[in-house]
Amino acid sequence: IDQYRDIESLNAYKKLKAEGYPETEILTILGQKSRDNSRTPVQWTSGENAGFTSGTPWIDIPDNYREINVEAAIEDDQSILQTYRKLIKLRHEHDIITYGNIEPLYMDHDGLFVYKRHYKDETWLV
Repeated sequence: IDQYRDIESLNAYKKLKAEGYPETEILTILGQKSRDNSRTPVQWTSGENAGFTSGTPWIDIPDNYREINVEAAIEDDQSILQTYRKLIKLRHEHDIITYGNIEPLYMDHDGLFVYKRHYKDETWLV
């Protein structure tokens, strides 16, 4: 619990503890619901403190920073970072993505999300 900074998590810990929940169960619950998981420092590199700071981070850095970091994502053509870069490039190169009109298709198929996108003299099937 010492690693949590989120006030809601700390309050939930106190409440659940007072209600008699075991420590391990409380920590499992907090691990699933705490906002602290999304507030960790950016993992820039595999270096000390994930390249985030030469000082002491305000919250612990996840153990996976050696494998999962921006430096590694830049080198990996299949990373989420590179995928977003490709999508942004595509959006900048094709006005149809931003300005096109959508024509839904196959609306009677719950498992599909298919549409045509129209803009000027261009049509895309998505």
